[in-house]
Amino acid sequence: PPQSKGKEQVFPPQSKGKEQVFPPQSKGKEQVFPPLTKGGLGGVKTTLNARLKWVQELQSIPLFSAFKPNNEIEEKVLSLSLLIRELQAKFPSNTILCVDAGFCRRFAAVAWLVTEIDNFFSAANIAPMGWGINAGIGIKLAKPEHPVIVLTGDGSMAMHGMDLITAVRYQLPIFYVVSNNQGYGTVYQRFQNNLQAAQQTLLPPLNWVSFAQSLGVHATKLQSLSELNTIVEQFFQLNATFLLEVHTQLIY
Repeated sequence: PPQSKGKEQVFPPQSKGKEQVFPPQSKGKEQVFPPLTKGGLGGVKTTLNARLKWVQELQSIPLFSAFKPNNEIEEKVLSLSLLIRELQAKFPSNTILCVDAGFCRRFAAVAWLVTEIDNFFSAANIAPMGWGINAGIGIKLAKPEHPVIVLTGDGSMAMHGMDLITAVRYQLPIFYVVSNNQGYGTVYQRFQNNLQAAQQTLLPPLNWVSFAQSLGVHATKLQSLSELNTIVEQFFQLNATFLLEVHTQLIY
């Protein structure tokens, strides 16, 4: 450590001993590595076998979870994970999914299959609400040849929903899906056993279809997954900014 000398710090002089040589040892311009031992090769084989066993265990796990949501009004809402899978099945294989914070990201990370490089976008480090609404605009401008789906929630729409007008202004055919569970889902789950705190995480039943239409966005509400194919066809025929509102679960 430096020695204190008034306000200045004085560092001790470095020793002028011999330099330390670490393997590989230097021999002119060539590098000489120590020979591998049988034990070293055996260790590699053991590691590879262990890794192969781990991969086989992963492959034996079902791709999609078969859990059943715990919700009293389950029959009145749609499964978010099933909706994501249906969307991917009905959109071209080069479609990009941009997901917002909360339940959207949690379910999309499991339900959406990444088939190409850069076809899944999420702000995983800081989870900003409403980020996906704007990021989808930037992604569509950067990759106009790719269809873009933005999966967002009603909480995120309350933060940055007005930015839909930017997509309309630049005539960007982005397919916005609003998962409306009338609450901040992940926060509600944390406080659901505390009635007073949980009530503060609920949101009013806003009509996001009417909101989007007021900004010039084509919008509709999904009542059943059987309607999805017609809605997707309508989106591609319009070739314009589109919003689909879907009522989903608040409790999982």
